[in-house]
Amino acid sequence: MRGKPAVLVLTAVLTAALLTACAASAVPGSAGTPGSTAGSTTANGGVDVRFDSSPDAVVLSVVHTRATIAGVQSSSTTTVYGDGRVVRPADDGIRDEQLRIAPDSLQELLNQVAKLRGAADPGTPVTDVGYTDVTFTVDGQSTEIHSGDVPSGSMSGPDDSPAGRARAAVTAVVERLDTLQGLTVVEQPALLPPRRFTIRIDPQVAGDDLDGALDWPFDRPPATVFADGRCLVLSGGEAVTMVEVLVTNGAEGRDGTTSVLLRTGDPVLPALQIRKAVGCPVGDPPIEARPIPQPWPATDRRWSTGYEAMAIEQVLFAAANRSDPKLLGHDLSDLQWWKSTGTADGRQIYDVEGVPRDRAAVGVTVALRIDAGTGKILAAKGGR
Repeated sequence: MRGKPAVLVLTAVLTAALLTACAASAVPGSAGTPGSTAGSTTANGGVDVRFDSSPDAVVLSVVHTRATIAGVQSSSTTTVYGDGRVVRPADDGIRDEQLRIAPDSLQELLNQVAKLRGAADPGTPVTDVGYTDVTFTVDGQSTEIHSGDVPSGSMSGPDDSPAGRARAAVTAVVERLDTLQGLTVVEQPALLPPRRFTIRIDPQVAGDDLDGALDWPFDRPPATVFADGRCLVLSGGEAVTMVEVLVTNGAEGRDGTTSVLLRTGDPVLPALQIRKAVGCPVGDPPIEARPIPQPWPATDRRWSTGYEAMAIEQVLFAAANRSDPKLLGHDLSDLQWWKSTGTADGRQIYDVEGVPRDRAAVGVTVALRIDAGTGKILAAKGGR
């Protein structure tokens, strides 16, 4: 399968939502209008489900989110629309592809999916693993099924139990969307150009192995592109460029994601490891409301950008690794760091203050001044 789970434990949440009056009164089976073949008899004597056949109506969505590995979480989404379009990840795991299945195949698929409503019996909850979310809308009802992956070697109920039958039913739907088995494809898969592309950045510091690193591919410098931090959404030409770089030069890591190493030309932050991301996590609340730290005099002082904060973090990590006495024996993880940027003695500097996380309002434990051009710690002091 294309990155989908082989075994599932599922919990279900059913949410009913009536379709609009337009859907209720639509002519069954008419293309491009809400409604489809409701009331017609299937080959096995069942009844076809009704669904919105509009081109932009999402009738089925399958999202598989893999377990977090080394702090990275990735997912894949397959979306089926009312006109038979299927948008799913391409084989390279970076781009999306679009195909179209015939109307009778779409009807058959949704008939199969609709049976999950009666098979959604929860199994044994499992935490810290990947999961699959299946969402479909038929017969005026929207159904969501959350399915947790079962780790290898774990125990589950027998196949003839309610949970076992539910797992088998969900797995069959996921695998059918993956392989298109038994479905008539009327438009072959074609790659879709990226409009927006989310990436995550892992900084590489001086001394790291930079073999194979590529030249910077964007017109804008790294400090501008990543001013907001280590996770962002690219759009337009930058999205297209990033996808091309990953497809052409990317290497798959042990977390299953493809990444590429890009040189920045910055001696403090010489390269950035970039990979496709699911989405950007919610960060810490803004601290701009408090006064900017001023452990030493400086001009043009401001809060550090996201890119500058990454550079500062690398300087702090390197200092901790060599047990630099300027850290005054403090563990980095015990402190919250307030970072500012300014100018002093004709050069750009970073002034950093470390405050205990459990009592951030009670004074400063350690303050450092860093040369932004070299990463050298110029001065250090404890307290205020």
